Amino acid sequence: MKLYLAIALITFLSGCATNPYSEFYESYIEPDELPALAGSKKPSESPQIIRGTDVPTDNQRMMERGYALLGYSSFTAGNATTKQAEIHAQSVKAEKVLLYSEYLETVTGSTPITLPNTQTSTTHTYGSIQGPGGYGSFSGTGTTTTHGTTTTHIPYSIQRYNHLATYWVKMPPPIFGALVDELDHEHRRMIGSNTGVLVFAVVNDSPAFHADLMRGDILVSIEDREITSVEEYIQFIDQTESGPVQVTFYRDRIKKNTIVDLSTD
Repeated sequence: MKLYLAIALITFLSGCATNPYSEFYESYIEPDELPALAGSKKPSESPQIIRGTDVPTDNQRMMERGYALLGYSSFTAGNATTKQAEIHAQSVKAEKVLLYSEYLETVTGSTPITLPNTQTSTTHTYGSIQGPGGYGSFSGTGTTTTHGTTTTHIPYSIQRYNHLATYWVKMPPPIFGALVDELDHEHRRMIGSNTGVLVFAVVNDSPAFHADLMRGDILVSIEDREITSVEEYIQFIDQTESGPVQVTFYRDRIKKNTIVDLSTD
């Protein structure tokens, strides 16, 4: 009984009563957007679990390989299993999961466990008696029961970790292949302009990849159309017809031009 209670206590303190990967999941892509993603994993295949090393570097590599981030789980707990991560990954239709854990602290202490303690004692009595009618002896046994409790302090020591999981799905082949972000103040000062978008990843084997666009380039125009925001860039790419387009960009403060071939086979 004591062992059972101790195990239950440790399980509670470790936070394993539910699946933490599901409980603390934050989504980037809504469920109705998933059908638009290509998905290379067959329904019968389990998600691939990968131990990550550095979050920014890993994210960069996943995007360059054509994967989109579905969401992430972030929590602190004493124990979290890869099976729990796999179960949640299946529920969000992820193909790959990157797992990270960082030691936080060791929690120690003790908890009192109070259990019933019933004690039974037996009393033996005997003696003799003499009277007018003669001499005689007697003996007997009596039982006494005492009800009480016993309190035992059970020590525990639990290592706690910061856990992170990122969930990824394969995207369809991109039209252009450059993933971009808005310019910050330093990049605007670098090129002397408030317009343009910053390339933070180039998808492998995409048109942008073959045109030698690189991470850190600043796109300022496509086909002489000025790119002022990420939204405008996305709209322009979606509306651009198949074929070669001229792209103007900055690299290391030098303005350059290249041709990106958007032709589809």
